Amino acid sequence: MERMYIIGGAEWQSFAERHQALLLSFPKEDKHDFIAARFNTPIKIVIIDIGVNTASALEIAMHIRLSIEQIHSSVLCPIVFATDLSKDAFLNNGYYSQLFLTDGVYLCPAFLSYSLLMEFISVQPQNWRKE
Repeated sequence: MERMYIIGGAEWQSFAERHQALLLSFPKEDKHDFIAARFNTPIKIVIIDIGVNTASALEIAMHIRLSIEQIHSSVLCPIVFATDLSKDAFLNNGYYSQLFLTDGVYLCPAFLSYSLLMEFISVQPQNWRKE
């Protein structure tokens, strides 16, 4: 059975409970080790509260995409960044902006409802530019 994962703070607890999601805090350990240890069931969707720590959020998402040996086909799961920042804030963010060239990466308002979860704002690769 696929599972929804949320990486964020305690303010996500009620949302996680309502949607039977696993709420994880931002890791203190190596990001790769975090992904390998915590994402041990197939992933339906990952929601990352990017407002908590932008650089760490992007790094976690990149490790999800690159951890095929550990999480197998779940590397292709949808990743939703919960943020109030505009998509332009992410398109030119150095190395991690490449993440937005992959399918299934979305931006959504910081404190979303499940109905909003279905109205993602996709970051289109054609808007990305290499610096």
